[in-house]
Amino acid sequence: MSVRTMARVWEHSRHSGSDLLMLLAIADFTDDDGKAYPSVATLAAKCRVIPRTANRTIAKLRDSGELIVQLGEGPKGTNLYLIPPLPPGVDATPGTDATLAPTPAPPGVHVPLPLASTPDDPSLIHQRSIKSTDRTKRDQTDHFERWYSSYPKKVGRGQAEKTFTKLNPSASLVDQMIAAVESQKIARGRLQAAGEWVPEWKNPATWLNGKCWLDEIQAAQEPARPSERPVRYQENIY
Repeated sequence: MSVRTMARVWEHSRHSGSDLLMLLAIADFTDDDGKAYPSVATLAAKCRVIPRTANRTIAKLRDSGELIVQLGEGPKGTNLYLIPPLPPGVDATPGTDATLAPTPAPPGVHVPLPLASTPDDPSLIHQRSIKSTDRTKRDQTDHFERWYSSYPKKVGRGQAEKTFTKLNPSASLVDQMIAAVESQKIARGRLQAAGEWVPEWKNPATWLNGKCWLDEIQAAQEPARPSERPVRYQENIY
């Protein structure tokens, strides 16, 4: 940690709140030249935020000119950060109103261009897209497992999973599908109990392709309980 860099940020940064906290967190790792290379995960943990929020804050600091970011230039592919020094002639004495205004990088430091204001770093957008896709796949896998475990005929799992993925049902539709399976189980059980013919369960993929969760099976009426059966009175014969 460089006390000099930390003091410079405390006294002259124009940021406040979470942005200032992130800049101070980076400064906590810097040397006297203002260079540091902590991972985004480390900075996120230090500031008590998630990595995605940390990336946004870092991009904001970069765009303000108070932080120079060199992507993948640090050890093991981490980012290299540089908190630029004050411009020559600016008084760094505490109590002055100097700020960490954008300054050219010192000699020997390569700054990738452009560092203009952008919505976010392209690599971060790509990472976010990958994470979103992975999360969607996990959700669909969980949905399929829930439905398939409820379906009574366990054949053709691979084809059923492909059909389910193509259908891409929402969580509410999956609940509806599971409820339909349970309802059809009850209806079939009543038909069997009544001695009536019951069609065989379709293969899982066929059930999905046919949207059979919309089907209704006419269940046999439950036999009336003894107390509910109509009572016939026999007339007295004299």
